[in-house]
Amino acid sequence: VEKALHRRRPEDPLFIYPYDLGWKKNFCQVFSWGGACSSDGISWPVIDGCHQYSLTIEQKEQKGEKRQRTRAYSAVHRYSGRWFPVMHGWRTLFHIPFTDEARISLQPQDSILVTRWRRYWLFGERTSVSDGSKARGWFPRSCVVEISSCQDDKDDNYHHHPVSGDSKKTQ
Repeated sequence: VEKALHRRRPEDPLFIYPYDLGWKKNFCQVFSWGGACSSDGISWPVIDGCHQYSLTIEQKEQKGEKRQRTRAYSAVHRYSGRWFPVMHGWRTLFHIPFTDEARISLQPQDSILVTRWRRYWLFGERTSVSDGSKARGWFPRSCVVEISSCQDDKDDNYHHHPVSGDSKKTQ
């Protein structure tokens, strides 16, 4: 719900969470005297002005916006996936993301689609061409360079841009 409210522009309609019937009705949906669920488990009551797929539509729109923000990176340094990467500098070591999400190992030439940025760390999905496996997690920003396709080039070559921790504002 917080993401839905945050991503809205002033001219967009306000997002209303369709399953917020009030605490009493929501409580009765889950707990009843007979122990039987008051719904069939597929269709749930929603508030007026919403339908069964209001939340699904919002989630799909958020996923589309996330896909538009995704940037391609290429690994230039090896990273083992360890939680305390001493070899990648003190700033990287002391600014680790405080989350239980995974860390992913990187090898030079790995391709990564990045969806979240921190000053010294990035979160993304590594796609391996050799075995088709995918892994998602955090890795040091110093291990990768951004790949951007230049719209002005007619030969469609990729250009590598070094990324430093201080050169970009992070979200």
